[in-house]
Amino acid sequence: MLGDHMNTLLFFKGALIGFSVAVPLGPIGILCIRQTLGYGFWGGMTTGLGATVADGLYTALTCTAAAYVMQWIETYQNWFNFLGGSFLVYLAASIYRKKEQQMTLKRETRDLLSSFFYTLALTFLSPMTTFLFLSMFMSYNVLTNALGVDNIAYLSLGVAMGSCAWWVILSTSISRLYKVRQTISLKTFFQTKPGHFARPLMGIIWPTLKTHHMISIFQFVNRLSAIAIAIYGGVTLLRIVGI
Repeated sequence: MLGDHMNTLLFFKGALIGFSVAVPLGPIGILCIRQTLGYGFWGGMTTGLGATVADGLYTALTCTAAAYVMQWIETYQNWFNFLGGSFLVYLAASIYRKKEQQMTLKRETRDLLSSFFYTLALTFLSPMTTFLFLSMFMSYNVLTNALGVDNIAYLSLGVAMGSCAWWVILSTSISRLYKVRQTISLKTFFQTKPGHFARPLMGIIWPTLKTHHMISIFQFVNRLSAIAIAIYGGVTLLRIVGI
């Protein structure tokens, strides 16, 4: 009876941790939004499921050998930063080059599967994921006692369910919003008073916006997501030299 109560508590703690880790808008959240706009709800969910599986596996590994995992991550942190940063830059370049027609007309299974494996690899290649999980485990007093196999299973399942819940919310919200409106006008934005810091920057990033103000929301998010993910990748690579 006591064991069942502990497992239930660990499951709900895991769900809170999984949800809390998934909510911050990082590269995976940006990728999920972009994939939802391009492929619909299941495009975003496939991306989110990659993170869900990775989060569950990370939980099991961390709880089984937290000290060893931390030591291993710290020993090979530069390699993780190099691989993770390079992967993000490559992903950003792929997103930047891809046209809207290639996504809306080619909703093939392999495209959705590639999103799943991209996210899975991206999560595992980020040492920050492990540090974030460990800090959350400490906050919720998860690692204060030795956990058995069944305890770890309930905790890992809870983390996966919590993470998955956020990706369902995000994918559903974005897909429904996109059905209501597919275009956006930036005419007012480019006619604001001189000195608006974002206007000249946007003009450099996307020169055609100065004359073609009405654009697809997908095109807009696609361009910005590529830039944001590239910045994440660049910052990750700079960590190798201690910047």
